[in-house]
Amino acid sequence: MRKIILLRLFLAATLIPACAQDCGALYRKATSEYRQLDLPSLQAAVKMYESARRCFNSIEDREGVRRCNERLDDCYAQLARYGLPRSRRGTSAGSYANYDRYERYDRYERAPSGLYVAFSVSKERLEFSAQGGKDTISISGNTVWAIPSTKTWYKLEKDGESIIIIAEPNRSPSSRSATFSIRYSSSSNRQQLIRITQDGLEPTLSVAETRVRFAPDATYGRKVSVNSNMEWEIADAPPWCQAVKVDNRLMLTPETNDEDEPRSGYVVLVAGNKRVSIFVGQERDYLRITPSVFTFSRKGGESYFRIQYPGMSSSDFEAYSDHADWCSVSKPDANSIIVKCSKNKRKEPRSAVVFIRKNNREATLQVYQDGKR
Repeated sequence: MRKIILLRLFLAATLIPACAQDCGALYRKATSEYRQLDLPSLQAAVKMYESARRCFNSIEDREGVRRCNERLDDCYAQLARYGLPRSRRGTSAGSYANYDRYERYDRYERAPSGLYVAFSVSKERLEFSAQGGKDTISISGNTVWAIPSTKTWYKLEKDGESIIIIAEPNRSPSSRSATFSIRYSSSSNRQQLIRITQDGLEPTLSVAETRVRFAPDATYGRKVSVNSNMEWEIADAPPWCQAVKVDNRLMLTPETNDEDEPRSGYVVLVAGNKRVSIFVGQERDYLRITPSVFTFSRKGGESYFRIQYPGMSSSDFEAYSDHADWCSVSKPDANSIIVKCSKNKRKEPRSAVVFIRKNNREATLQVYQDGKR
């Protein structure tokens, strides 16, 4: 009895590898026939794959059975192009009912004519840049199909056996995606999903000026041109400088600087992930007259004095004398005054003060005149 058991174990150990080699040989021969892709070769490949599948099943080689099932599906797909009915062998419940194998029958179904419906697309995923554009999907098969109507950022157009996809430009920095379905076959409501993705817009942002300076008393607006391929906004600005978006330009309007020191800050613009900073500065408020002390002779006369003020462009300052009866002041232009003194008929020298005022600032000119000796 023991000898019989050992003999059976020996035969199993030697015969199973030999059977596996036979199954592999059948599979390889079937694959060689399949690669010819002509009708007789495909029909021969079906028979050989079915034989190889039975062989693999007899030795409980599930991986071999799975590969044969996949190859049979490929054969049926090729045979459908010739308009031949699909064999039912190997697709019904039986010894493979409990085997979780990879199925690929979703695109082939039995039509009323006895032929199997074939349907395929040239691509299942489309990618567009932010600028948009067109792409085409080619349809192959022997059944009717239809595309949905769309009212979104892309459009679909049917052109014979093709679909033209038109994507609009994406003005947002965020990417976007969508999915649409192609419905085919009149006997059942089957569909093929197509995925569309589009890149977000790479923002650009630039300004005509990156440094803007104001006079201490400047309350007028300064316009700065802004160039961007998308909407931009003001992210930050100094508290003393009002920043307003006007069309595609930036309006900057400062308050009067009554402080003793100059001040500065940055106006920040943002478009998507792009940032641009504009330096804004304002001079301190000061007023000077040069020279600040002057002496006239006893005979009198007139003299020219320069007024210094940051950004001064108009004669909007006050100029007067505390002794206007003999020391008068006039303004010939925006940046100067003329002081005129009459003849001193007294023996004693005399003096006067000329005041220059602008906003909250004041400068003085001390005027002296010699007396009669």
